[in-house]
Amino acid sequence: MRTDPPSLSEKQFVLDGIREGVRTDERGLEDFRQALLVLGKEPGSALCTIGNTKVMCAVSASITEPTRTRPHKGIISVEVDMSPMASPAHESNRLGNKGLELTRLLEMLLRDSRCIDVESLCIRAKKEVWKIRVDVRVLDDDGSLVDCASLAAATALQHYARPDVTVLPECTKIHSEYDKLLVPLSIYHMPICVTFGISTDLRSTIVDPSDRESLYLDGALIVGCNRRREVCVLHQSNHLVLTTAQITACVKRAMERVGNLSDLISTVIADEARRKNMKEEASGFETAVTAELLTSKEWSANELVAPAVKMATTVTPQVKGEPIVIEENALGDGAIEMDEEDRKGVEEQVQAISSNVKTVEITEKPTKSTRQKEVDDVASLLDDLDGEMMELGGEMNGDSFDLAATKKTKKKK
Repeated sequence: MRTDPPSLSEKQFVLDGIREGVRTDERGLEDFRQALLVLGKEPGSALCTIGNTKVMCAVSASITEPTRTRPHKGIISVEVDMSPMASPAHESNRLGNKGLELTRLLEMLLRDSRCIDVESLCIRAKKEVWKIRVDVRVLDDDGSLVDCASLAAATALQHYARPDVTVLPECTKIHSEYDKLLVPLSIYHMPICVTFGISTDLRSTIVDPSDRESLYLDGALIVGCNRRREVCVLHQSNHLVLTTAQITACVKRAMERVGNLSDLISTVIADEARRKNMKEEASGFETAVTAELLTSKEWSANELVAPAVKMATTVTPQVKGEPIVIEENALGDGAIEMDEEDRKGVEEQVQAISSNVKTVEITEKPTKSTRQKEVDDVASLLDDLDGEMMELGGEMNGDSFDLAATKKTKKKK
């Protein structure tokens, strides 16, 4: 599936607006669209939106063998998913020219610029290193895709923290976040890309062009720099011939934009750290959902269905005064209509039951409780002991005490 081809009338309309300094979304030629950042609950997940362009990035880590050329350095890989959900021009399981260009620019930005300390990712030289994987998924493509993807990747890398490890002689032990604190990545600087649309006919530069505007422009200039005012990536499409003044102006404007975006990333990361210190529950991507969807439990007409469906409303009449009791006892006399024969049969059954109840004799046998039995047994034992003590006392008080005689008397008893 492909997008609609540009028409001549639409092209003329867009170019006339650019010539007069007016764009279709009511922006000026030097105005950027609003950038929003949302951090996920898991470390290393971020969602970035620039206008209608939306990109989600997730960072993960795994232990692997290093390369032969760099045995003591970690590995950084970038994976891009250009799903047809983002744009009808994208094909499933295929990157296309736009996807390959995005992948190459992100690799130049994150790996070739040496913004991450890859030596700190080494566990055992020539044996085990950390492999940092940056997964970029395009959710919606409406222009400046490289800007949105680079901003999402920069935020996710600064938000990510890998698990700590302990190197043992026979193995490497990976600790969970409950045993040891997670270790953040060692980042020197973080470059971000800014896109400029170029029109050679109008001799003008457009900041942050949309997807529809890019169809009518001659090409684009992508500048990747950091907040130190260092240019890391400089890429132009369609083999444009640009002057030094145009490139210098774009680089200066990109440095201002990157400074603002870097402050935005720092603010979002600091706010997330403050919430963790206060032990507040992270909301994650729930903040990206509109409030109308969160309050959908309340009864309300669906705006997408309401114009085509008429909902019937039932009106209940209001009754004034006290309520009227129609029948107090539903099983009383006269409540059930029966024939005379059925009534006589029921009366005979009731009389028979009542006569049988009267003839039944309830006999109760006196039963002793277990407590009363124990009391009686203890009393009988005490009486026997008193009798034996009295006999022994009489024999002791006599003139002669015969021990054998007393034993015989006890045996007789």
